[in-house]
Amino acid sequence: MDYQKVYERYWQDSGPYHWKGDEPKMAFHYKVARKYLKNKNKVLDVGCGDGVLLKLLPNAVGLEISEKAIKFCRDKGLKNKIVKGSCLALPFKAHEFDGAAFLEVIEHLEEEDVKKALKELHRVVKKDGIIVLSTPQRIPTLEWHINPVKKYFEGGKAPIFAKIILKDAKQSYGHIKEYIKDELAEMFKPFFKIKYLVASGRKAKISCARITKDVNDYPFKFKAEVPFVKLIFVLENK
Repeated sequence: MDYQKVYERYWQDSGPYHWKGDEPKMAFHYKVARKYLKNKNKVLDVGCGDGVLLKLLPNAVGLEISEKAIKFCRDKGLKNKIVKGSCLALPFKAHEFDGAAFLEVIEHLEEEDVKKALKELHRVVKKDGIIVLSTPQRIPTLEWHINPVKKYFEGGKAPIFAKIILKDAKQSYGHIKEYIKDELAEMFKPFFKIKYLVASGRKAKISCARITKDVNDYPFKFKAEVPFVKLIFVLENK
């Protein structure tokens, strides 16, 4: 997959949404990353995006594949060193960093590429160095979405509706694959020890209006809230 092309388009569509004016929005995963990385001598922010963590950690080095994102960081006045490159082949020496952040990136990668990126992080971070990784947890089942609408369908069509919701949510957020914590723990085993797992949660709204442009196609108006959990791992490099 051409991640640069995909992310340039993603950046064009979403823009620097982690900022409010000149101040960064302090999402919880940024607070966790700052807490565990602020005292490290040399930190790498992989997929630094619009530069919020670089603002919080002035000594951090940013890695970013998008030229638009790098330009935004420069225009924002961030003084950090920012290197253009891919998380699949980090352009740094082995054991160069005391710690690293990998925030909200893996859900935008193919699964095999996530494994490559983790191996690269393991390579460039010193032994016992700290990595903070965050990603949204996959909703394990949408079965309870089906129940409110079953009475409106005949012939087992409700599961098709549930699949449409899942597909729509995936495309809306630009995510290729999301994971549950046990899947990630298994992927981490060759490279990292899990020191802490922090989870933050909220509810995301889904309605039939997100599925079809004409809600009159359905004999009802359907709205529901789904649990949206952010997984934040504090890892120790082996």
